[in-house]
Amino acid sequence: MQLKTTREILAAAKKYEGEDKQALEHIAYLIRMKRMITAGVEASKLNIILMEECFGPSTPDEENPKFLFSCTNTKLLSLIVKGEIDPRELAWSELRNRGLDADGKWVGFGDEKCEKPFKTKEKIHY
Repeated sequence: MQLKTTREILAAAKKYEGEDKQALEHIAYLIRMKRMITAGVEASKLNIILMEECFGPSTPDEENPKFLFSCTNTKLLSLIVKGEIDPRELAWSELRNRGLDADGKWVGFGDEKCEKPFKTKEKIHY
């Protein structure tokens, strides 16, 4: 996670009093002094509400695209990189299997219910 700017943290500190305000001001000071690692460590010691003031709201792992392929087999990752597997086609197929359109809205099952929002360049066999 990336820390917010000094200005953003100081603005957030105005909503608090006492130790909470001092903690946020201290983290803003560390950022201003380019002591980012120390600022991150100090921010991670705070309660979740104050932590979000420093980092912003956290993204659940299951919604974080950085973790999309974290459990994917290496052979499959290699095939994706080589263009032998099209992840867009697979994602589209999974949405349709759930009866959803490209926006994740229920439209019902069957390809006639929804048009694919992209063109496939070539047919890839799985």
